Amino acid sequence: MVLPHYRSVDDLLTSAAPDQPVMCFCPDAIRAEAKKFATGFPGDVHYAVKANPHPSVLHWLKEGGVTGFDVASIAEIRLVRGQLGDAHCAYNHPVKSRADIETSYCELGVRDFVIDHENELSKLADVCQRDCTVEVRIAKANPDSAVDLNAKFGCDGQTATNLMRQASELGFDVAVAMHVGWQAPNPKAWREAMAMGAGCAEAAGIILKYANLGGGYPSILMPKDRRLEEFFTAIDLAKTEHMGGINLNCEPGSALVWNGGATVAQVHLRKQDSLYLNDGIYGSMNELKFSGIAPPATAYGSDGSRLEGGGRLFTVFGPTCDSLDVLPASIQLPEAIDEGDYVVFGWMGAYSNALRTDFNGLGQLSYVTVDGFPL
Repeated sequence: MVLPHYRSVDDLLTSAAPDQPVMCFCPDAIRAEAKKFATGFPGDVHYAVKANPHPSVLHWLKEGGVTGFDVASIAEIRLVRGQLGDAHCAYNHPVKSRADIETSYCELGVRDFVIDHENELSKLADVCQRDCTVEVRIAKANPDSAVDLNAKFGCDGQTATNLMRQASELGFDVAVAMHVGWQAPNPKAWREAMAMGAGCAEAAGIILKYANLGGGYPSILMPKDRRLEEFFTAIDLAKTEHMGGINLNCEPGSALVWNGGATVAQVHLRKQDSLYLNDGIYGSMNELKFSGIAPPATAYGSDGSRLEGGGRLFTVFGPTCDSLDVLPASIQLPEAIDEGDYVVFGWMGAYSNALRTDFNGLGQLSYVTVDGFPL
């Protein structure tokens, strides 16, 4: 899929003057983040497709060094197969229907499955041959993360030990899976989870095929005093301490694509210190209502020139008739901004177009590529 290309957002606005929301991808930024993980993480790098399933994004990530894909549905598996052929897919949703297990195993060639309950293990045993790896997902709470992802999925240590033993006795290869939460700011979370996973395997009397460390690597909320390399170093040390020669993989989503996308929205109306845009919470900015993050924003005039001058805090509403369609944080923009002007939001590569709805029939979105962003 070849997307329309512009040198910059300025070039897009000057040349096209779009009257519908636009998602701008920067392929070089996405490739660069993938390469950062591929060269720094002490294992294989997989991508959580849910973060941004646009077909072009999958290709750019593979070009940057991503070797596999974390998928959570038949649709995501078909997407990867359609774009990248036999690229490695791990079906890492812990709850799956028997029909979906059969389709993924028999038709789509998936051989890695996550579970966190004995009934899910029974489904795999009933449907699959023993050429699969069963990943047992453990739950290790991490109150430091922005969103704890262990409330819905994952099992305690004793349950994990039992599942590992049972899976091995059934003839499956066994791995451990974990997720320390979205935007986890401290490397110790991975060390502690790896120690727990290794302890469960030892208690079960089995040798793990690999350890899936999940995602959670901070991007938007990276502490100012830390760098991504510190997380890789801590994980490498924990591997030596707890897991010896076991292979590792990680499954970042937003950490790979967050800074590779920007959304262009147009102002439909200004009311004093309120702006009404043609994109909002039911569109590309859906995740903002959960994260509360105010993304960086740059204002442009209707002619595509950047707006300068004094700033003002604006309440920003989306285009639907729902009063809940409002950004959770005020956005600082030039005082002169008005109808027909544009706002370009950065940090929109993850959980943007993936969460977009067509509520009120306002789900239009076009896609382009640019060489870089002004943010």
